[in-house]
Amino acid sequence: MFLVMELCEDGELKEILHRKGCFTENETRHIIQSLASAIAYLHKKDIVHRDLKLENILVKSSETDEENEMKLNIKVTDFGLAVQKAGGSESMFQSTCGTPTYMAPEVISAHDYSQQCDIWSIGVIMYMLLCGDPPFIASSEEKLFELIKKGELHFINPIWQTVSEAAKHVLQLLLRVDPAHRITANELLDNLWITVKLMHLALQFPTRKSQPPVPRNYTVTSYPA
Repeated sequence: MFLVMELCEDGELKEILHRKGCFTENETRHIIQSLASAIAYLHKKDIVHRDLKLENILVKSSETDEENEMKLNIKVTDFGLAVQKAGGSESMFQSTCGTPTYMAPEVISAHDYSQQCDIWSIGVIMYMLLCGDPPFIASSEEKLFELIKKGELHFINPIWQTVSEAAKHVLQLLLRVDPAHRITANELLDNLWITVKLMHLALQFPTRKSQPPVPRNYTVTSYPA
């Protein structure tokens, strides 16, 4: 048997982030729009990915626009922990699985959870694209989980002064502790931060160029299902 797979020449999104340090807001918007579109399609088919992270987003190709900003063609991969819900959208899961940095509070707590755990992971990814680091960092996994369950989102790093309030608001919508109050993938696609023309948004909110990479002191591991 032969498996023919699509070639993603530019590797993992994580690798590109490490090289760049962080993405501009416009670059991040393009990535998040593509990611939300893919997840909205999965959720429509009652599929929950459960392990969205930078390493599981591959870049098929990239190009640079006239403003020297990257436009990435991304692909969501690694469906090893993905499940298709039985019985429609109300079906819930209880098994703890995924990668700690990206895990939603309800998954950590082993409460009933559903597709909204993917939305939390999108929020973590968006936060990391904009500043280069996860929203929650701790010296141990136990402390990390406590921070995630509290869900207190901070924008202390000076780099956030150059990110629009619209983008920060989207992050707050994605990283709500209560999954019932989190926006859905379709609602994210309809959000003004995504839909408004980039030219118009630039007149209202400042944007910035990428910053150099900074050292990171966290590790990422995966949990089996």
